[in-house]
Amino acid sequence: MRFHFIAKEKANFSICRMCKVLRVSESGHYAWVSRPASQRQRDDRVYLAHIRAEHARNYQGNSMDRGLTIMSKDQIIRFKGDHAMNLISIFKMYPDQQACIDHMEAIRWGDSPFCPYCAGVRVARKKENRKVGRWNCQDCRNSFNVLQGTIFQKTKLPLQKWFLGIALMVNAKKSLSSCQMARDLEMNQGSCWYMQQRIRAAMASKERHFLKGIVEMDETYVGGKPRRNKRDDDPPKRGRGTKKIPVIGAVERGGKVVARVAEDLSGKGIMQFIKNMADTAETILVTDEYPAYNVLDRIMARVSVNHSERHVDGDVYTNTIEGFWSHLKRAWFGQHHHYSKSYMPLYIAEACWKYNRRGREDGFDGFFNAAMA
Repeated sequence: MRFHFIAKEKANFSICRMCKVLRVSESGHYAWVSRPASQRQRDDRVYLAHIRAEHARNYQGNSMDRGLTIMSKDQIIRFKGDHAMNLISIFKMYPDQQACIDHMEAIRWGDSPFCPYCAGVRVARKKENRKVGRWNCQDCRNSFNVLQGTIFQKTKLPLQKWFLGIALMVNAKKSLSSCQMARDLEMNQGSCWYMQQRIRAAMASKERHFLKGIVEMDETYVGGKPRRNKRDDDPPKRGRGTKKIPVIGAVERGGKVVARVAEDLSGKGIMQFIKNMADTAETILVTDEYPAYNVLDRIMARVSVNHSERHVDGDVYTNTIEGFWSHLKRAWFGQHHHYSKSYMPLYIAEACWKYNRRGREDGFDGFFNAAMA
């Protein structure tokens, strides 16, 4: 409460004097200001940003604060649910650069802006004719904006294009090619590819899950069908033995999925993967008959299903993780057609991010909530 009071009254009194009067340390106040917001605070900022944008659009002449005071928490949630983030909603709520900046400032800072360089709170808006959203820090003398330290930093693209691109990507269940996005947004393909890779990098950086319970584990190979040699009567090889990129993954039934490009599909590599991704003491692992999985019997409970005999044996099956592989491969076949090994982790991260948020309508808000944290 005392830190809240200091932040509220810093325009009227010096922070040093208020800290002495309230008997709190000045360093403690600055640490409180620069600490990351909690998940609940970030959710509230998203709700508030939507309400302010909609209120400003519909009630230009009225006081925004007066409009906000009559809305309860349930009304806020209903408001958010009634305004799914599609392209039409983005055009209405974020028509220009200033509206986009205001939304991002509300999510990242709320009512307490701070300098991303020194975490100082003595900041003031900088008035420039051609740029919007610039701030000056009175402590370190740096100029900055809300994009500093995010995937949007130093972008030359209009923020509305970013908003539209993010909406297109999070709503595309089987991903979206850069060529298709270029046609939709009237941009060149290179800029769209650059935008998409930054979005995928943000999705990858926020995916941290530790699995437990009944966990299915499997490996797959992503790539095109091998060409058949006309001089060879043998059918082309599938999976192991081809030049396709191996991918290993695990999914908690009814829960999250994790997947990675596999550098090593031997017992040692599989052991390292499962130790990093699952609680071996509280997990029952379900695999197929691949012999490399046998090494996992030393550290955890495991059951397997022999796919040469059956695909389901009661509760023993790997259909869940295979369903995730189908989504990953549909994106390859239907949209991208080729993954280089260096960029493939980003495409896998996108597939995991969407799978882990299946059934939720807040993909756009969830992405911004994490990207601006």
